[in-house]
Amino acid sequence: MLDVPIGELPTAEEAWLRYRASAAHGLAIWLMTLPSDVHAHERSLALVQRYAAAFVELDTASAVEEMTR
Repeated sequence: MLDVPIGELPTAEEAWLRYRASAAHGLAIWLMTLPSDVHAHERSLALVQRYAAAFVELDTASAVEEMTR
């Protein structure tokens, strides 16, 4: 368990916003593995597809934009 003072904990809305934005990282990382042989191509492709779906479903672009304002 992290020992974070109550006043520094994110609100539910902040936590949700950060969660929505996190799909950008996963998508970028797995996209980089596609042209390499670090992982089996099928594995990388499956994870790219999953993160891409999450990116759309969570409206990650809007979340990232909101966080950078």
